[in-house]
Amino acid sequence: MVEQLLSRPGVRLSFLDGVLEIRRMPGEKHETIKERIGSLLDLYLLQMGIDYQPTGSMKLESPSGW
Repeated sequence: MVEQLLSRPGVRLSFLDGVLEIRRMPGEKHETIKERIGSLLDLYLLQMGIDYQPTGSMKLESPSGW
């Protein structure tokens, strides 16, 4: 079954501490809204003189390194 999920586009699998999480990837509407909100936030922080570091999508790992 996991092999079938790995071959499907738009499915993300995460495994941490013995737990397998299966998620659908966000669609185009989600990505469009995310980018617009990000752009507005960038402009606001620039106008307010607030220094920040955009990081995009980050991969979180277990403290044990797995």
